[in-house]
Amino acid sequence: MKLGVVPRSAGRRVCALENYLDLSKFPTTPVVLDWQTAAPQAVQLFANDRIGDCAVAGYLHFKETVAANAGHPMTFADPADAITLYTQATGALNGQRGGAYDPADPEDTDNGLVLVDFLDWQMQRGDILAHAEVNFKNEQLLRLSRWLFGGIYWAFNLPEAAQTMKFTWDKPSVFNLGDPAPGSWGGHCVNDETHDDDGNCTVTSWGRRIQVTPCFRQIYGLEAHVIITKEWFAAQGGTAPCGFSLADLQSDLQQIQNA
Repeated sequence: MKLGVVPRSAGRRVCALENYLDLSKFPTTPVVLDWQTAAPQAVQLFANDRIGDCAVAGYLHFKETVAANAGHPMTFADPADAITLYTQATGALNGQRGGAYDPADPEDTDNGLVLVDFLDWQMQRGDILAHAEVNFKNEQLLRLSRWLFGGIYWAFNLPEAAQTMKFTWDKPSVFNLGDPAPGSWGGHCVNDETHDDDGNCTVTSWGRRIQVTPCFRQIYGLEAHVIITKEWFAAQGGTAPCGFSLADLQSDLQQIQNA
């Protein structure tokens, strides 16, 4: 299994979602939320078992999930579409870190991506409308963000101990071999599409679904983002599956993009 999140530079400006949402003005988020069931196909490896394209894999899983829930399913070719997008993104963004991914020279060119750079690039290309960072220490905001935008695009500072956690990421115990320190394994990106009444969420990574506990998120969370896409608003004349209207968001998107 490969990792591939590169930490962003200190001082990098990122739009914070909590600056634009008044939590008191939103209805109560569903206690149990599942965007995942509608997109059973969104569990492909996307080559992340052999290259560090987790930023791309998580992004494609997200796109598949929101499109399926909006009633217009899409499926990306595995692994061809992921490798193509990773090659394009690294070529555009990794000028100082090896340039475009080259399968003939993975040692020098498989260098991962900075998530916010990748999302900015996707916005410039017109593939997404906007993105914003979520304060993952705020569980209420996490639940609201997942409901409003169809998922959360995460980076975790994984411990080496997570290598023995196949289907559940929780606080390491004596049964988990390896270093429990944040980042002792490395940075990894996943897509998060569910939550339950205990606060657990489920993420997609390496061809499987993994339950993530609130404790693990608080210890090992590195960054979390919402991604606003046209696909999410493709149902019911511009209304998302959660009932959010794209028309209601249009006036706010420019403010978010310019923050």
